[in-house]
Amino acid sequence: MTWRLTVAFVVLAVAVCSAHVAVSMGKTKNNDQEIEAWLRLGAARRSGELPLRDVSSKYGRLGLNGVAAGVAGGSAPLEPTTNYYEEIWVGNVTIGEPAQGPFAVVLDSGSSNLWVPSVLCKTGGCVGKTTYNEAASQTANNDPDARVFAIPYGTGFTAGTLLNDNVGIAGVVVTNFTFGMADVMASFFEDTPLDGIAGLAFKDISEPSGLPTLLDGMSAQKLIPAALFQVFLNPDDEPGNTASVMLFGSINPAYALPNAAFVYADVLLPSYWLIGMSATFVAGELNYACKLSHCWAVVDTGTSAICGPAPDLNPMIEKIGTVASDCSNIDALPTIAFEIHGIQFPVTPYAYVIKQTFSNGTSVCQLGMETIPEIEAGPLWILGTPFLLSYTTVFDKQSIPPRVGFAPSVSPPNGNTEVFSHWPKVAE
Repeated sequence: MTWRLTVAFVVLAVAVCSAHVAVSMGKTKNNDQEIEAWLRLGAARRSGELPLRDVSSKYGRLGLNGVAAGVAGGSAPLEPTTNYYEEIWVGNVTIGEPAQGPFAVVLDSGSSNLWVPSVLCKTGGCVGKTTYNEAASQTANNDPDARVFAIPYGTGFTAGTLLNDNVGIAGVVVTNFTFGMADVMASFFEDTPLDGIAGLAFKDISEPSGLPTLLDGMSAQKLIPAALFQVFLNPDDEPGNTASVMLFGSINPAYALPNAAFVYADVLLPSYWLIGMSATFVAGELNYACKLSHCWAVVDTGTSAICGPAPDLNPMIEKIGTVASDCSNIDALPTIAFEIHGIQFPVTPYAYVIKQTFSNGTSVCQLGMETIPEIEAGPLWILGTPFLLSYTTVFDKQSIPPRVGFAPSVSPPNGNTEVFSHWPKVAE
């Protein structure tokens, strides 16, 4: 997860793509100066002119610095998520007994902690948030080791104490779950539609290390039939759209194109959802071939950009060309693709171009890609939401080794399904 900070964008995690969760803030952009500032920010990050915000604080744990089948559908816990301008998808959790909240959280496959603000947090990013009061919960228990947590976000940090309580998500309740109660929140959270973050990666990158994730808790308490979750991001960017979902414990093929098979890639290192990618393409032509057997790519629901090492991603950005700020040339831009598990994964310009509609009715577009200096996070790619909009994605810990599965979305951006004509079909 990584992201941007201006009057309109905010960093929600540490910067990998220069910013981990870009999100339009409560202060809407409604004049030419703010629109121009948004465009300049994107251009500076793509060109590398703007310094990145400590990528290593999120992805440095990888040690890279310097260097078809599934569980059948059926009834399973399903959490609707709210789409904010095709940049951030937010779900809800409740905590305690009686239940407090709901707390609006990023359902983030790029981190592993659940945290929400404490009622004791009154300033900075806690202003205007839904807060948790342990004294009002009958099921709250202090952490036996009195542990604390601190998570850096490039432009600030979130810190507090760990506590155990019941956590409700998607209609189920994980009892006695350990989460973070934030006493300090980075100030950039103040104007975002978020109360906290629910990390869904692996416990190796939890803070402190080894802390189970919500998915681990649901699985351990047998609240779901399998330790996996499926993500479907609906491209409708109308504010408040809740057609996107996260399904826990099973796979619903209805979110995939009819007869499209799921293509799986093994997780290379169970920390982030880290898979192998072998090449990139622009307009059907090879654009970059990974130097080793594969590049490392993190599949991240909490990052609103496609990110890659500057020397490797820049050729793609150059080949795509200029994205007209008035959105007039989207149809003329090429389809790009990423080769995973021997198959090309196409992404159309309606997915990789970020379109913002401001309060004055003006629509503005820019490329949803950002480069990462290798000194920041090594040869690492981030496949964020501009990639995931085109696919329904399964994050599967039940399998050994863990794996990530992809199938073309039943509702890809702009409804273009022809680009998936080569996709493997379900065996009859």
